Amino acid sequence: MTTEANTTTIEERYSSATNARNLKVERDAERRNVADILIAAGWSRSRFGTALLRLQSEWDGSAKPRPLSAAAVKVLAKTFEGETDPDGKVEVDALGAEAEQKRRDGTGGRERVVPLEAARRQASEWHLHELGLLFQRLKTLAEVREMLDAYGCLRRIESSAVVAAGVIAWWLHHVCPSCHGGRYELLPGTDTRSSRICKTCKGTGSTKVPFAADGAAMVAEIEVALHGATCSMGASLRNRTRAA
Repeated sequence: MTTEANTTTIEERYSSATNARNLKVERDAERRNVADILIAAGWSRSRFGTALLRLQSEWDGSAKPRPLSAAAVKVLAKTFEGETDPDGKVEVDALGAEAEQKRRDGTGGRERVVPLEAARRQASEWHLHELGLLFQRLKTLAEVREMLDAYGCLRRIESSAVVAAGVIAWWLHHVCPSCHGGRYELLPGTDTRSSRICKTCKGTGSTKVPFAADGAAMVAEIEVALHGATCSMGASLRNRTRAA
């Protein structure tokens, strides 16, 4: 018979253990509890891997800011109606090609703001800002960033600290902002998915790893460290069961 312990991963069990109130160690070798998970983590040879597990646990246990719904974006868009953009940085609306050409020639006035586009941009900026605030509240973030920076320095990665910070942020949250991880485009003005593959992420549901090859190297190191930590914890749990 398949039990819950057999279906949950080490990461999931560790996350539950770090949030548990009862950390009493069971004497019964057949009954492994959350205390055993934490003991195994303490014996892990990979400090980086266990730090990553702690950081992931903190992230999983945090209340995430949700992107604004399509309905909320529509309400926000109404605040932009009638506004103009003196710098011409906002997409042109129904004024048409003639007005756009006049603007480029310098003979036209200020460009009208497209309310829905402006609202979507502001909603995205707000969401990113809130995520940034959440990252700052993660207690293990500084430790993980320092260790990943050290790895980057060993590989002679330029601006290693900056790359490490970006990679960690991506690792914790790399959901596509356009389809919200659903892989398909949303119907305009709704939260309903269409049959069209998301153009932003090309159907992956995720954003690209930042900083090209340097970022990919750090992501690979994160995966190796996590694998080493979970394998070490699993082995420690098995040895503890045999010894008991």
